[in-house]
Amino acid sequence: MGNAEIKRLGDYIKDLEEELYEWDDGVTAWQNELPKLHRTIEQLMEMSAASDDSDFRAMIAQIEYKARNCRDCILRRAGMKN
Repeated sequence: MGNAEIKRLGDYIKDLEEELYEWDDGVTAWQNELPKLHRTIEQLMEMSAASDDSDFRAMIAQIEYKARNCRDCILRRAGMKN
């Protein structure tokens, strides 16, 4: 995957983080976001595993960490995780 794909994934996570600050109790909409978020995390893990560049892997790990935090936030707020 190229830089455009990484930028797209990073922008998606950044936008998601911003939207989570404005949570409006629309639990169903957020639950519908979970499958896309899971696919994004899987893509990031695959990209990290396929690379030998430690700087690239560190950058991907940062984006993945933020994605996992978003997922956990959605799950907690939706009452699906303690």
